[in-house]
Amino acid sequence: MSGNMLLTDANKSSPKNKKIRAIQGNENKGEEPEYNLKAFKSASEIAYHLKELFDELKIISYVKTSGKTGLHIFVPVIRTYSYDQTRAFAEIVGRILTKQIPQKITTVWDTSQRSGKVFFDYNQNAKGKTIASVFSARPSISATVSMPVKWEKLESILPSDFTMLNVPDILKRHSDPWKDILGKGQDLAKILDNLSPK
Repeated sequence: MSGNMLLTDANKSSPKNKKIRAIQGNENKGEEPEYNLKAFKSASEIAYHLKELFDELKIISYVKTSGKTGLHIFVPVIRTYSYDQTRAFAEIVGRILTKQIPQKITTVWDTSQRSGKVFFDYNQNAKGKTIASVFSARPSISATVSMPVKWEKLESILPSDFTMLNVPDILKRHSDPWKDILGKGQDLAKILDNLSPK
């Protein structure tokens, strides 16, 4: 079961594109699994839990398909924080979710201990780590594309709905749901303050 949460620098010109890859349910260590409907639905369920948490904390987030079984969830932030700081933030979020739904999510790296669970991989937030970019084609038979989608559409889509053949037409008919992401930078310090007991 696979997905990702990423925290990215909202400054378009920044060479430091910080990311938090936080949900990645790989059955094969270090590789994203091939498309699987059940796994995608599991990742979507966890993504909605994450969205609910973000909404409670007034955190703006964006979602896209990975082009395979995963989901990538982005949180734009201001250009202030280091990779270590954004990784620490992802770890906090992961621990909150793991405490809320331990039967469905794990942060354990050993694949033998996470069968049937979605893996929240906050360790991917480091310089040099890679992820499928927006609108990138994936190495699949149908040439699926990593596609930005609206949160409210997530439950009704499948990764196989977006391919190199149909994405150009989709973009002609519908606007890019991520078109304003670079102007939505958020301050992690204020977010963490909302997490603290009052």
